[in-house]
Amino acid sequence: MMLRSKISKLRNKAGFGGGNQKQKSNPYGRLDDAYDSSDTLFNEPLSTPSNSQYQKTSKWLESNDDDDLDDSITSHVENLFPLSEPKTEENRSHNYQESVSLELESKASWASSSQVEEIIDAGPPILPNYEDAEEQFLEEYEDYFEHLAVDNVRKEQYPKLELQRIVYLDYANFSLYSQYQVEQHMRVLLEEGPCLGSAALSNSSAIHLRNHVSEVQEQLLRLFNTSKNEYAIIFTTGFAAGFRLFGEAYPFQKNQTLLLCQDNHEAVKHVASSASKQGTRPIITAVRESDLCIESGELRKQLLKQTWQGGGRGVYIYPAQSCLSGVRHSLNWIAEAQQNGWHVLIDVSTYLPTGSLNLSIYQPEFVLGSLHHMLGYPSGMGYLLVKRQIFSIQRTRFTDSLKLVLNRSMSEGGDCHIVCEDDSISLLSFAALEFGLEHLEMVGLERVQKRVTCLLAWLVQVLRHLRHKVDESKPLVQVYGSLSTKNRGNIVTFNLVDSTGQVFPPTIVQRMAEKSNIIVSAGYFGNPGLAYMLGKPLEKVLDLTIFNQPPNFSAVRLSLGLISTFQDVYRFAQFLSLFRDEEYLSGEAMDFIEESK
Repeated sequence: MMLRSKISKLRNKAGFGGGNQKQKSNPYGRLDDAYDSSDTLFNEPLSTPSNSQYQKTSKWLESNDDDDLDDSITSHVENLFPLSEPKTEENRSHNYQESVSLELESKASWASSSQVEEIIDAGPPILPNYEDAEEQFLEEYEDYFEHLAVDNVRKEQYPKLELQRIVYLDYANFSLYSQYQVEQHMRVLLEEGPCLGSAALSNSSAIHLRNHVSEVQEQLLRLFNTSKNEYAIIFTTGFAAGFRLFGEAYPFQKNQTLLLCQDNHEAVKHVASSASKQGTRPIITAVRESDLCIESGELRKQLLKQTWQGGGRGVYIYPAQSCLSGVRHSLNWIAEAQQNGWHVLIDVSTYLPTGSLNLSIYQPEFVLGSLHHMLGYPSGMGYLLVKRQIFSIQRTRFTDSLKLVLNRSMSEGGDCHIVCEDDSISLLSFAALEFGLEHLEMVGLERVQKRVTCLLAWLVQVLRHLRHKVDESKPLVQVYGSLSTKNRGNIVTFNLVDSTGQVFPPTIVQRMAEKSNIIVSAGYFGNPGLAYMLGKPLEKVLDLTIFNQPPNFSAVRLSLGLISTFQDVYRFAQFLSLFRDEEYLSGEAMDFIEESK
């Protein structure tokens, strides 16, 4: 039990306040204080408790600090995540007290439950009970163990997850926003009033709002370890709008080449369309079927071939992380393409915040990303970074559109632009982005990345060993991409297959997971090029048509994020273990399909 007490110590040592602190203060205390590197946690012998010593209850759920809910947290949950019907003015006080009592009762019953989840009876045990599994995990993954204090951020800043026992595994689709971010943004909205915030405003009453834009610019560039002297930034209404903007602004020319990785979001078709209209030839470079990584030999041939043909510079577009498979493509392709005379646009929309791009080392001409994938709130915000040493940004006088002009002085053009049709981006939205990025900084991206790497490694290992009960030689899970975690980010995409090799409908798996309060995605995730290959078409064609045709492919995708925990991945692995039993597949699962019809 020695390790269990030290786990509890690490989780409770750091002091975390609510979101009512002043702006710029850290509401979480110092996370570094939660772990003392001089501690002897790993030097003392570990005992192996017997099953009788455990009550199959996670001890960190029984922290004395969590016996009572803070009024601010309760109020926040009640207002933003109502657990009951809307309250009338007459019974608001009564229902509020009832709500608090119910929340406390729910929290207490969860903490005192005889087990975290029911032990699944599906043949030989695949997973040990929760406490044993967590202890083994923390012994093996020291990087996660050292940053257990992040669990306190989850408890205080995302209370709905614990109050409603939600396992959220869909960060690649939509990140979760913190209580701190929302409360601080609401404060700004109430101070400013309802009539301000348009991006088109230039009068003195709105000038101070542009301070939020400047702050977001600084925070975002700091996240990439660069400055506005190196990169200008364009804010857009989304990362798909960013692709469209790039296609319209980039100076494509005849006899140039647009080189597109097969593993790209479908929004890249907007760039291909604009390039074709201006005489630039789009071509596709493939990924390997075995592990869904870039076919390095083929890519190098394409980079050299197009240069030898005398076509001048072209543009190479690829994602740092696949939005479908979660495979991370090497950042070294940036320098290799540039050495062969290419400009590079790298898509980091699902790569951050669980990955990092250091622009002091890698210096692509363009970086395209999504803020709502990182922060969750407000939705639909994107950005395009432009390397100022290569391009200046010029705004046309009458149409207010942007053009990227090659080989102009770095001093020309502004370092920050907001581009949207009908001025739909409010300056007040940047206040929310400011507090969201501040929240990420306070938690610590390095901590998040280490934790996610550990969780994913454990989960992939479990998926590899899930087999059918009737035939242990038949795998239950088909994971797309390599089972190695070396080149994998925070995403795992897979399908469940029965003992005959037939794929179980992904949308049904998704909906059954929802019944267990587990949130995942199902579909092809806006990546038709990769999905087209995985769908096993009769005739494989590698041209631009792959980005325009709906693929005959669908899968389940889980993605980890800022506050993912071991309990999340454990509960999901436990849910998947149910499908080992053929009786379950032919019984409850099929009944669910019939009910859905």
